[in-house]
Amino acid sequence: MELFSFIFRLGVLFAIFGFIWWIIQLGYAILRGGARKSVTEFYVIRFIRYVLLVDVTVMFCLDANQTNLSMQETVIAGLILLTYFIGRLQNAQLRTKMFNFQISGNMEVMNRFKPIFDFRSEAMVIGFSILTFIFLIIYPEYASNAISLWFYNSIIDIENTAIFGFIFKVVGFFFVLAIFMKFASGITALLSGTVRQRDNKDDDDYDNYTEVR
Repeated sequence: MELFSFIFRLGVLFAIFGFIWWIIQLGYAILRGGARKSVTEFYVIRFIRYVLLVDVTVMFCLDANQTNLSMQETVIAGLILLTYFIGRLQNAQLRTKMFNFQISGNMEVMNRFKPIFDFRSEAMVIGFSILTFIFLIIYPEYASNAISLWFYNSIIDIENTAIFGFIFKVVGFFFVLAIFMKFASGITALLSGTVRQRDNKDDDDYDNYTEVR
């Protein structure tokens, strides 16, 4: 039960962090006059977002265990982070494919509104973010800084408010549900792949036996 509560609160943390980051992004877009970001700018901002989320997640793990990291909860937090990052990568890839399919042929519209997506850059950002998580787990004293403290305290304050706290707890519940579904689908795909390989191996053995006869 404590483990489920930890995952649920982590889901709430992710939801509120996303809301705060959306406000920051909105302000940044207004300052830029709505100009389209370059690929480099886009992924630098994404890297900052992911590293801040990793930092806040480590701070949450520390706070949940009174400054002592629990191995079980740390591993779960890392898996949830990785699942979240990969899910965002898959969603971005899907949006790009759908956009290319719907707006094919109109190059002007494609160049203006096409979602920014570069698989290599996405993978690098995710890889460096996971390495940052590992580094902060080994050296948790580096997790606490002015920016991460502001994010973390803002998240806790919003979580403790009556109306917004309830809304984000509902969002956090569905986040946890989505995480469990991703884990279940991943395990199912892994098991089905294993069974398929075993069946193919059995078929090959049978074919070899019939050839010998």
